Amino acid sequence: IFLLAGGMVVSLIILPLRAQTYMSFRAEMKEIIRQTWMKVGPFRLSPRFRLRDIGYDGNVYYQREEDNPVSDYTATLSPEIRVNVLFRNYLILKLRENPEYVYYFEQKRERRWNNVFSPEFKMLLFQRFTMGGSYTNSRRRRRATSEFDVRANEYREEYKGSFFYETARETSLGLTMQQAEITYEDITMPGEEIYLSKRLNRRETSAHGEFYYRVFSASFFFLKGGYTDYKFLHEEARHRDAYSYQGY
Repeated sequence: IFLLAGGMVVSLIILPLRAQTYMSFRAEMKEIIRQTWMKVGPFRLSPRFRLRDIGYDGNVYYQREEDNPVSDYTATLSPEIRVNVLFRNYLILKLRENPEYVYYFEQKRERRWNNVFSPEFKMLLFQRFTMGGSYTNSRRRRRATSEFDVRANEYREEYKGSFFYETARETSLGLTMQQAEITYEDITMPGEEIYLSKRLNRRETSAHGEFYYRVFSASFFFLKGGYTDYKFLHEEARHRDAYSYQGY
């Protein structure tokens, strides 16, 4: 973002705080009201549309130079609708539906509808405690890591729950837990079979403790620490089982 101030052009780079995942009940309710585009009865609607990843890919299938890699033009259409319902001052219901169409000009086998569907709730108890939960179902075709020789269909099913103590000044302290099961299709290419499901299908379970303190009206100090356990689903991939600690 470029700002013109006092004859000087100032470049600002705004990065999302990915580690800061929690928003207090009151702050989230205010944000929903602010972002509402239209209201139909109790439903607050926030439609969005993005056109992204428009460009040229010189190596669609990640081939070596001597194998004459395939090139193509691509673009992604990403409409999204968010529906929110506010029940007085104690319950928020949310629904997100985000279909995406990935288009390739020549490589028709790579054209695909992706989709993310996610219902969520957040409830305020006794004006101090917040309980929340969500479910996410995601279907995408992509090359997630360098272990993928080609793009592949990825299916992700995730459950998340949280319990927080909040003050009137939006200081928050709580625990978040989630479990995700991630599975892949088996890709068959000319002359080879790629068994991604056996190598990479896994279950990720994590828990994080989080603390947020509002310093000024729009700034927070926060601490977050947690643990994630990775369990692979196929017997021949069990040697990949692992765990990690995180701190922010």
